[in-house]
Amino acid sequence: MKKIVKIMIILLILIIILTIVMICILKEPKNNILIKNTVGSGDAGEQLNSNIHDVTEKTEYYTVKNYIGSYLKALNKNSTTYYNRDKYDETIQQEYVYNILSESYIKSANITMKNVLAKVSLYSENLKFLPIKIKSIEEENLNTYIAYGIIVNLQNKYISDLYIVVNLDLKNKTFAVEPLNKTYNHIDDIDIKNPNKSIEKNDYNEYIVQKVTNQYVTNEYVSLYKILSLSKPEIIYGFMQEDYRNKRFGSLNKFKQYVEENKNEITQIKLDEYLVNNYDDYIEYVAKDQYENLYIFKESAVANYTFTLDTYTLPQEKFDKEYAKASNLNKVAMNIDKFFQMINAKDYESAYSVLVNNFKQTNFKNVEVFKQYMKSKLYTYNDVNFVKFSDDISGVFTYYIEISNRENNKDKKIKMNVVMQLLEENTYQLSFQIVD
Repeated sequence: MKKIVKIMIILLILIIILTIVMICILKEPKNNILIKNTVGSGDAGEQLNSNIHDVTEKTEYYTVKNYIGSYLKALNKNSTTYYNRDKYDETIQQEYVYNILSESYIKSANITMKNVLAKVSLYSENLKFLPIKIKSIEEENLNTYIAYGIIVNLQNKYISDLYIVVNLDLKNKTFAVEPLNKTYNHIDDIDIKNPNKSIEKNDYNEYIVQKVTNQYVTNEYVSLYKILSLSKPEIIYGFMQEDYRNKRFGSLNKFKQYVEENKNEITQIKLDEYLVNNYDDYIEYVAKDQYENLYIFKESAVANYTFTLDTYTLPQEKFDKEYAKASNLNKVAMNIDKFFQMINAKDYESAYSVLVNNFKQTNFKNVEVFKQYMKSKLYTYNDVNFVKFSDDISGVFTYYIEISNRENNKDKKIKMNVVMQLLEENTYQLSFQIVD
């Protein structure tokens, strides 16, 4: 009997131990962000924490971007901030970097004020962060943001990809950065445990919410296009509206070639004018640079957008309605304007495609010959003045125009006769002659 009792006690103890072990295994840690890829898929995987989502407020998105930039600035060992009487003072940088790191990261990496610079990646130049995707998880007073983007230098040269975590304490108006030292292929691969409940204020970690206006957002998109085109064209090409990029460029290699050939102009792009249109499903930011090039961004959510670079590659409903009502004189003028948009945008393939076949075969055997001719005869950016219009009974129209240099109106005007035939479905063919 005693033996049976002993066996029952042992079994009961084993059951209790097994139950405790199972509870420990299955218990989900608090404040845990966990997203995994679906097996065999490169797409974002199952989201196990239902609180995580794409950032929906522009102020949050750009505030987080700013303080990732502040972190990169702190890592620059050549920053003038760290020089005392023209001599680098390591203790200043140690204090700065240490005080903007998260408490959990400091503990997990065994960081002290003295060893902090050995625990982070230092740089020797000023760098910029370009966000591609930012996700967040919101708690009562502390928001955690997981960001993915790229780092470039001030010459717009690609340095590296960056995955990083930023915490914002909404009550204390403080921030803390948590570097991610592992290699990731996707933002949704990141598993973050965040035990922080608040961020104590110090001399380095107060944040200011970025004020966001339509002009600010438009300028951010234009800057993103410029810098990504120069540093990582494959990324910005992926944001280009698919049917547009297929027709305008056809391939990533052609877009890269376009960027390489126009690098000087792209480097100098600055926002000059902008227009914002609000629609039911998206916001449209229309930007014009100092050369009057267009950039049209359609934003369905914060930083979730597609874009195009002109209004002639794809049919435009507004243009088509105006064109249908226009006289032949105005139709010819609208088409000439479109032709010179192509020339100014260095889109020689589109301009070449509207030339009359016989004229094309006689004068320009291929696009490259046409491009070199136009570059040698016209200005980099051309303005058109319509002077004299004439037509004949065969339906062929001639417009005498004068072309001026948009960058210097005092330069000699180029005189040109444009001969055009209007075709069906708003299409046309033209030939031209430069008059000496």
